[in-house]
Amino acid sequence: MWFLLTNIQLVNVDNIDFIKTYFIQFPCFLVDVEDSSINQIYVYLDIKENSITMYGFGHIMALQLFMQLIKINKVGCKSAYKMINTLTYHGLVSAIVNRNEALIATVPLISRKIASNIILSMEDSIGHYQQSGYGMDSVIAALNALNVPQQQINEILNAVSQLTFETEDDLLRCALGMLG
Repeated sequence: MWFLLTNIQLVNVDNIDFIKTYFIQFPCFLVDVEDSSINQIYVYLDIKENSITMYGFGHIMALQLFMQLIKINKVGCKSAYKMINTLTYHGLVSAIVNRNEALIATVPLISRKIASNIILSMEDSIGHYQQSGYGMDSVIAALNALNVPQQQINEILNAVSQLTFETEDDLLRCALGMLG
């Protein structure tokens, strides 16, 4: 499937108005939409001198987190997108809240120094991104203690983040039940 993006700009040169129209055609491979609750894709368009790149997100909060991350020194679009996709939105927020540099540094392109910089830069504003109620901290800790591969942890976090639980024990029980 292909999409067509149109961008129209009004440019004024020497008091003469010009309309510049850009047409960009791109394949739709941005988001793997397995989650039936996702009915919109939120897109960040990164236009550089020699490239145009789109980054797609299934939830508005992930896009907002992405836009905050790219404001941090030494964190570009590729590394911010990689962090959100590797650790998941909730996993990354939890790692920042818990000051878990080691977990953030497991993402390709992110060193421990950059992870530390991310935590320092985001610690004041991260409360806005936290899930209401209890977080996923205990789930992440339990799965890491059981040496569950990071990809499987991400899949479990994505699955349980779509559900509602009465207690943290119920959340943990459900996550551990997904191990197979």
